[in-house]
Amino acid sequence: MTVADEGRFSRLFDRAISACAQAQTLCTRCRESQARARSSHASSRRIRELAGETRAAWAESNRLFETVKHEVELVALAMRDDGVDRVRAAATVRAHVRFVLYDGGLREQEAESVVVRASEWVDRIYQAA
Repeated sequence: MTVADEGRFSRLFDRAISACAQAQTLCTRCRESQARARSSHASSRRIRELAGETRAAWAESNRLFETVKHEVELVALAMRDDGVDRVRAAATVRAHVRFVLYDGGLREQEAESVVVRASEWVDRIYQAA
């Protein structure tokens, strides 16, 4: 990634990517808690509480993914308008998203699904042209 490529990514982009991955991690933890509660025969009240927490986490995750999608699309559009080919644009976005997420302390398991989605969004922008 060049300095010019790095300049395409705003602080909002980086914060949205980080928040999105954190929300995804929270969703995973909610699902795991729910599964543990069921397997340990927790009370139906506790399972309902966990289900409510999971739905709230999913809603927040969806909202954050929409923000990230918008930010990725803005970057992809700018790259496409500047004549950057699809392969290089997708690679640049993947590299930046990985940098932000891994630098933020996330593991591959938590980060890679966000990287894959970001790459798909770049591809869609180029396909729409």
